[in-house]
Amino acid sequence: FFSFYRTPVAIFWIIFGCKFWFIFFFPNSLQEEKREEKRGGRSKEMTSEMNDSNHTQTMYDRFAKKYHEKRLKVGSSLWNTWVDQPMIDTMLSDCAPPLRVLDLGCGSGLLSGLLAKRGYEVVGLDFSSVMIDIARRENPDITFYVGDIKSAPFPDHDFDLLVSALVLHYEQDLLPVFTEAKRLLKPGGRLIFTIHHPFNEVMKVVDRENFTLAQITPYFDEAPYTWHMFDKKEMELKNYHHTLGTISQCLSKSGFLIEQIHEGRMPFEAKELDPRAYARTNAFPSFMGMRVLVKKE
Repeated sequence: FFSFYRTPVAIFWIIFGCKFWFIFFFPNSLQEEKREEKRGGRSKEMTSEMNDSNHTQTMYDRFAKKYHEKRLKVGSSLWNTWVDQPMIDTMLSDCAPPLRVLDLGCGSGLLSGLLAKRGYEVVGLDFSSVMIDIARRENPDITFYVGDIKSAPFPDHDFDLLVSALVLHYEQDLLPVFTEAKRLLKPGGRLIFTIHHPFNEVMKVVDRENFTLAQITPYFDEAPYTWHMFDKKEMELKNYHHTLGTISQCLSKSGFLIEQIHEGRMPFEAKELDPRAYARTNAFPSFMGMRVLVKKE
């Protein structure tokens, strides 16, 4: 009897049986293990180029023209047009011009141009020189600078308002970004920004028909993640997940008070353009917007 349990066949069945009963009684443990493997795999799949701190700048330089053309087409920029921009408009509603505004991470200048048409005195800043070339060509009356949003080339208290659309998730550490924003703002000034929603960053939709079920990876694991701008997976981008707690703590340490938080949804009028995107954004959050005020000293 005991000699049988020393055979390879017996050892296999003992191990298999133990694992079977463990899975039977503790199924959630296996699911958690799979989620951890998936989360960890995202970082391991990064290319050597992705590890370069200048990777994002390189990608936007390389695909600047294609990105700008994509944003100009309503059908290919629904999320920007129907989720992001309405949040910005809401947060701007009682910040009427004339105000001196800095567009942080202005890209090809689409938001800068829109704000200028509304009567704001706009300045744009972006780290991509190719994007800035497009912005200058499209908006000759606006001044644009190439530079880092963590060390902007402007004097203290130079702006009434800072606006940043879907930029901050490219930053690993938000504290120096918000600290620099505080330096640039006049007393009583405001920062308006939108960002990938922290929940969306750790969510994978399971039910892609009715959008009633999603799988969540560990929320408090503030790990980097990658995604692709275009269908051919040619523009690979690296972003950083920040919890709501991390964002609010960095804002407080930098000298800001949170005035508004928005979780964008596509309005009903966008349903005909993309029913699936409409269903998804009304089931799960995609972008988040915040308006913050410089604390009184």
